Parts: sequence; C-alpha cells; structure tokens
Amino acid sequence: MSRIFYSILTCVYILIISACHPSKNAMLDKGPSIQLGSGIAGNIKELIGNQMPLETKSKGKGRPLQTQVLIFEQLSASQLVDLSEQWCKQVNAIPIKSQWSDSAGKYQIFLDPGKYSILIAYNGGYFIPFFNQFNEIAPVSIAKSQIVQLDIKVNRKAIY
Repeated sequence: MSRIFYSILTCVYILIISACHPSKNAMLDKGPSIQLGSGIAGNIKELIGNQMPLETKSKGKGRPLQTQVLIFEQLSASQLVDLSEQWCKQVNAIPIKSQWSDSAGKYQIFLDPGKYSILIAYNGGYFIPFFNQFNEIAPVSIAKSQIVQLDIKVNRKAIY
C-alpha cells in the first residue's frame, strides 16, 4: 500500500513542478506580441505642432503612425542624400528588410544578430530616429535571442 501511495505522490509532485515551469516555446511578455527570436519591436508615433509644455495642459504623446520601417546594414552619413537634421531625401543603400507598422503604430521585425540602421519612411523621404555619440545613423545592435524594444517619435513637424 505504501508503494502505491508514494508512486501517486511522486506523480502528483512531478505534475505540479512541470506545470510551474514555462516551456521553452512559451511566449515572452515584452511588448507588442513579441515571440522568441531576435529583432526589433516597438511603436511609432508622430508629433505635430507645438510641443512646449504648459502648466495647465499636458501635451499628448503623439498619434500612431502607420508607415514603413526600413532596416539597413549600418549606414554612414555619406550614404544619405540631402541630409537635414533628422531627415534625408534618399538613401544610397538597399534595405535588408522592411515592415509596415499597423494602424496603432506597432511594428516587429525579426533579424539575425548584428548591427543595423533603422529608418522610417516619412514625408517623401526618410526620418532618422536618432544618432549616437559617434554620429552613426540610428544604430541598433541585436544579440542572439534578443528583441530590442524601440519606440520612435517622428517629430519632424513638431515645434519645441
């Protein structure tokens, strides 16, 4: 009788332990529907008009922007045509990948580990979300099994 009891108890213990540990194929909860893999995901919002803070009124966080997100091998300034602040007319390179953000401004692009530049199609050209301290064009480094969360505010038409 005790052998049966211990066998049942062992089975119950194994079931409880296995139910508490997530499987290797479980979804990660890190933003907009991110799955296991490597890449970039986030939201794109457009800021328009006066963005100066007022004491009586807080400014909005921007409106979702449905646009094309383009991924390039790491770009240099010499590859950008008519560069003006955070905007250029043309890029002398072919994108590795491109993805449209949805109507809520969300996007997700799966990439192999490496270093890339991310640009946003905007106003007949390309919006450059940021430059780093080395003046590299929107650099994003992707590690194996890493999703980089990158929310972008397109502020080309904003006034500060």
